[in-house]
Formats: sequence, structure tokens, C-alpha cells
Amino acid sequence: MVNRKFYFLALIVSIVFVFFIIYLYTSTHKTIQKERASLVDNANVHFINIKNARMWNAKYGNIYSDNPNLTPNPYLIDNTLKDIHNQRLVKINPAWMTRQLSELLESKTMRFAIVSNLPINPDNQAEGFFKEGLEYLEKQKQEEFAYKFFEGQKKLRFVGGLRVAQACLKCHAHQGYQVGDLRGGIAITLDASHYFDVLSDSKKSLYGMTFLALIFWSLFIIVLYKWLKKHEEVTKINQLLDKKIKAQTQKLDHLNGELQRYNKKLSNVIDGSNVGYWDWELTTDKYYVNERWLEMLKLQRGSATNTIKDLLNRLHPIDKSHIMPKITKAIDEDVHFNVEYRLMDKNGEYVWVEASGAVVERDKEGVALRLSGTHQDISKRKSLERIRNKNREYLNILFDNNPNIIVVSNAHEILSTNHQ
Repeated sequence: MVNRKFYFLALIVSIVFVFFIIYLYTSTHKTIQKERASLVDNANVHFINIKNARMWNAKYGNIYSDNPNLTPNPYLIDNTLKDIHNQRLVKINPAWMTRQLSELLESKTMRFAIVSNLPINPDNQAEGFFKEGLEYLEKQKQEEFAYKFFEGQKKLRFVGGLRVAQACLKCHAHQGYQVGDLRGGIAITLDASHYFDVLSDSKKSLYGMTFLALIFWSLFIIVLYKWLKKHEEVTKINQLLDKKIKAQTQKLDHLNGELQRYNKKLSNVIDGSNVGYWDWELTTDKYYVNERWLEMLKLQRGSATNTIKDLLNRLHPIDKSHIMPKITKAIDEDVHFNVEYRLMDKNGEYVWVEASGAVVERDKEGVALRLSGTHQDISKRKSLERIRNKNREYLNILFDNNPNIIVVSNAHEILSTNHQ
């Protein structure tokens, strides 16, 4: 049972763990790609600006400088001309303009140059990645640029393709170029330190979070297994206890049934013996009696208050002085008591009863909580005792005055005598 639950919950936790790792990887990848795209876009913006400047130059058929200190480009045809004032003008074509701008704008974070795999000026020969990039753009005519990150140097190398436009044919038609052909490219190198810092931090964060998640997953699996194992043990103990409780309950039900049958038999015996039953709760002073007890005093159930006070109020004043000490002694010594006293019935007459009882319940400290016992109507016996006592007194007087007298009697009266 534990194995089934464990494998099920472990599978759920593992799926959550995998999704969490995928989320971390995706989030990290997006962050890296965002930084990567930002740097590439920056290089592309530089490329577009340089290309637009070149197109401006080509649109106006090159530009010319009258700077007397400017040396003409030896690789250009008709690299100089004279104006109407016979002043020398130096020709600056788009390629040479690009080289001059690159030298002027070069910085620590960005530098660019014009490159080609078939340059007129050997200084523009493409090398390394830029050569490979131009070859790629030559094959993939729909691509505008190529780039590559160099982690060791923390640089981004970008090459944008310069394809022949209509304005370019003025200078390059004689070389066999047509519109759309790749003439060369703009090589741009950007500082990518921030990108590689983000890449390093993101990887560290990814590995760290993955490691922590793996530890958490492992600990959770261990705790889950131990908890399920403990839960199974507790369940088994509870099941065992349930069985024991059920067996004990059945035993108690059986004993309770036996007790009820015993109480019923006892009640039948008490009812058959014409004896009144009473039960006294000492802590609450409640005094319960059965129907026979009420019958002895000609009472109805509703006329009794069910408290010990009701009994004491019915007790003959003379009897109070000698029966209560006996009951108190029986409670203290935990012995059975038997006393005779008179109780007032409904009509105000006293009925002689013989009370028997004992303590039937005590608390943990041994203090008595309940007394139970019986009342038996002994009024007839007491009446006979009075008659016998009177007869005994009478006979004693007769015998004292007439030693030779003969008396015949039964238990109730004198039947005959030789006394005249």
C-alpha cells in the first residue's frame, strides 16, 4: 500500500520538479536570447546607418574633396579631377568613405570596416569569420547579415552584406557585377562583455536553482516515504486497536447484557420478596426508590422529592438519634449495616421498616459515592413483639403471684388457665 501511494506521489512531485526545471531553463534561455538579440540589433543598426551613408554617396556619383593634403586613393579610376578654377578635387567613393569613417569612429566598444573576398584594395580583404560570413551570404541570397559570438574575446562579430544596387553599377559594371550580387560587406565588432556576464550569471543561477530544486526534491521524496511508512504503521496500529476495541466492546456488550439480565432477575427477586429497594447518591443527595418502597408508605411516584431530605423528614424523631451514627460508621468502615426505624406514610402514620445496605461505589481516593440497600416492612412483626412482650409481662405477674398456675397459649393469646 505504501509503495503504491509513494510511487504515485513521487511521480507527481517529479513531474512538478521537471516542469520547474523546464520553466527555469526557458526563463534563462529567454533572458539570454533577449540580451543576444539586443546586441545583434545594435550591430544591425550600425550596419544600416553605414549602408545608408554609402547609398547617399553612390546616389550623388561619389563625392569630391578639395583638401590639398588628401592623398588620392590609388585603387580608384579617375581618382582626381580639376574644377573650373583648375583646383584639384580628390574623389571619395563609398568604399573609401566607409574606411575613413571606420578610422574616425573606432572605439573600445565598437569598430567597423569594409571587407570583401574579392577586394580591389588588399587592405579590405576579409579574414576569419568575416570571410566565412561573406561566403555564407553569397550562398544564402535572402540573408542580409551573419554574426557570431566569441566567448574567449567577449566580442560579437557581425558582417552585413553589401549587394550591388543600380547606383553602384556606375563604378562596378565594368567588373561584371549585376544588381543583387554580393560585392562585399561591412564588418562590425562589438564589445559583448555585458552579454557574456548575463550569460554566465544566468547559467550560474540556473545551475544553482536546479541544484537546490534537486536537493528539495530528494528531501521531499525521503520525507514522503518516511511519512507514508509511519502513516502505514499508525494505520496498522489503529486497525489493531480498532479490532481490540471492537472485541472489548463486544465483550462489554455481552457483560452489559448479562448485567441487565442479572438486574432484571434481581428486580424480579426484589419484587417477589415484597422488599423495597433504595439507592442514595451521596454527592448529589439524590435518593431513588422502587415502586414497592413507595407502596409501603402509600405514596405515588410524583409525591416523593427523590432526595435524602424527603427520607429524613419522614423519619421518626426518636429513631434519628441512633440510626444515623450506625449508617455513618458503616460508610467509614465499609461494612454492611442493618437498622430498624419508623417512617411516616402518606396518612401521617408510622411504618416500621428494616433497612439493610452498604457502600456500592467509591472514588479513587476511597470516598463513598453511593449506598444501596433494601427496606422491608416489619410493622406486623413489631406488633407481634409488642403483644408477646405484654403477654410475657402478664405471665410473669401470674407466675410471681401463683407459682402453681397452668397456662396454655399460642403465639398470639392465652388459650386457658387453671387460675380462677
